[in-house]
Amino acid sequence: MKDMVIDACKWYIDENAEEKVKKKAAEEFSNRYKPLLHFFKETGLVRENSIAEKDWLDFELKMSDFTDEGLELLMLCHDKWLDAISRGSNPGNITMWQRQLIRLREEDPMLLH
Repeated sequence: MKDMVIDACKWYIDENAEEKVKKKAAEEFSNRYKPLLHFFKETGLVRENSIAEKDWLDFELKMSDFTDEGLELLMLCHDKWLDAISRGSNPGNITMWQRQLIRLREEDPMLLH
């Protein structure tokens, strides 16, 4: 089965754009995802060494990056989080993710990493 890409920086960038426009878009993308990726890593929701934040222009968030618990949380929160950001919410506010993770772990303690 092919690995599914959940989100990718290149999806937000016109490949014909000037280099400075691409860099700005990559910076905005990284600012959006850095707090969330930190949360994923701290809580054991991603597989070890699965997410590298080296070159944001090439960055892809993939299903294979996540543990089973991480995938379940992702399915519950990712679209809502993107919608909130598009409406102007701070990407660093990951409260929704934190609350949902607590609920998941209370419902199924076997999901704990």
